[in-house]
Amino acid sequence: MRLDLLSEWCVPCNGKEVSLFLYEGKLYANVEVDSRCPQEVFDRDVAGYINCDGYALALDKGEGAVAFVPSGMRQTIKAEIAQEVFREPQVVELTLYPGEARLRRV
Repeated sequence: MRLDLLSEWCVPCNGKEVSLFLYEGKLYANVEVDSRCPQEVFDRDVAGYINCDGYALALDKGEGAVAFVPSGMRQTIKAEIAQEVFREPQVVELTLYPGEARLRRV
């Protein structure tokens, strides 16, 4: 069985889709979450605008967006980010090691 990771990371809660991830002790989410971790809240999940040969989650809040790219193995990931997220299309290539993740802010 193949899991759709995007739907696994977008969790329904009180009638709203909640997208979140924890990176270096900070919680990034599209809604405010009751947590002891410092957090940054974004307006919307824009992962659907990223074409990636790995997994990526992206959140946007108008004045800026973040893209989170984790990896379970050593791999080079190429991500094409649509202009709806970063004002003009971008192509990002990252080499990640097992258990590594990167956060890209624009």
